[in-house]
Amino acid sequence: VIGKLFSGIKKINGIIYTGAVYDKHLLSEYYNLADITIMLSKRECFPMVIVESLLCNTPVVAFKCQGPDNAYEDPNVTFVDYGNIDEFVSKILFTKKDRKTTKLSIDLMAKQYLEKYIS
Repeated sequence: VIGKLFSGIKKINGIIYTGAVYDKHLLSEYYNLADITIMLSKRECFPMVIVESLLCNTPVVAFKCQGPDNAYEDPNVTFVDYGNIDEFVSKILFTKKDRKTTKLSIDLMAKQYLEKYIS
């Protein structure tokens, strides 16, 4: 778990808490190590955690939070009604088993931008 809940690295019940991470290389490494990113926010405008996770090819399961759920149409992002814990857990388990292989990278994005520009 990355966030401001704790400072420093702690392991509790098999879950590793890293504290806040500001080093972009370390953050990228954590995203790449993760099987899935979950976002528990109730309200967000445009959370970077989704963008960062997708750029590292890590799928996301998040609660609908009045913004990103209307902006993303990506097979690696799943939104669930806020507070529906049973569906949220189900989507996490399904996503881990059925992880998509779409690779979002700087090279791929640059290629797609260039193709769009040329067309």
